[in-house]
Amino acid sequence: MSYFIADMNRIKMNIRTGKDPISMQVFNKALKSIAAGVTLDTNEDPAKNIIGIVQRSVGVFNYLNYPELRPHFDAARAALQKEFEYADKYMPELKGILAIWKEFEPAFYDQIVKHSQNFLKTRIGLVHQKFPLGGISDDIVSKVVYEAEQLKKAVDQIAFKL
Repeated sequence: MSYFIADMNRIKMNIRTGKDPISMQVFNKALKSIAAGVTLDTNEDPAKNIIGIVQRSVGVFNYLNYPELRPHFDAARAALQKEFEYADKYMPELKGILAIWKEFEPAFYDQIVKHSQNFLKTRIGLVHQKFPLGGISDDIVSKVVYEAEQLKKAVDQIAFKL
C-alpha cells in the first residue's frame, strides 16, 4: 500500500509500466507556453507543472530507497518471491516460474531506472534546447532553466539496487 498523493501515484504507476510521467507532446506544449508567457488551457502554471512532474519522478526513487521504508519494501518483495517459490514447488504447471522471476525482477528494475534517467535527461535537454540563453529577460524562463540545471544533479538519485 502506498500513501502517495494521487499525482505521485500516477507518476509511480507510469514509471513502473514504462511510460513517461509527462508526454513529450504535453512537455513541449508547456515549454511553448512558457516561452510565449501564457498559461495552458487548464490555467495551470506550465513551469510549475512540468518542473513539478519531473521532480516527483525523482521523488518516486527517493521514496523507494528511503532508509526507513526500504526494509518494508524489501520484505514485500521477499514475500512475493516466497509465493513464487511455493508455486514453483507445489504447482506443476508453474514449474520454473521462480527462475523466471529471479531473472525478471533485476531486469525490471534496471529497465525502469534506465527509462527514468533517460526521461529526466531528455526533459532537461529540451529545456536547454528551448532556452539556450537561459532566461536573460524572463523570470519564469530563468526559474525553469535553473530548476532543470538543479535536476541534473538528481539523475544519480534515480537508482534501485536489489
